[in-house]
Amino acid sequence: TDELWCFSNVSLHTLTHATSDLGNWFNGKIGSYLEVLANPKINANLGPNRV
Repeated sequence: TDELWCFSNVSLHTLTHATSDLGNWFNGKIGSYLEVLANPKINANLGPNRV
């Protein structure tokens, strides 16, 4: 049981770490997007390239 607990504990830690990284990346993307929306000058510059 100790081995199983150790394995699941490591897996959980890895999963949590990956989720945290994804969350940070996602928050950064949303932050950039909101910044563009909030700043018409940036928005105008990105006009033709915006998806």
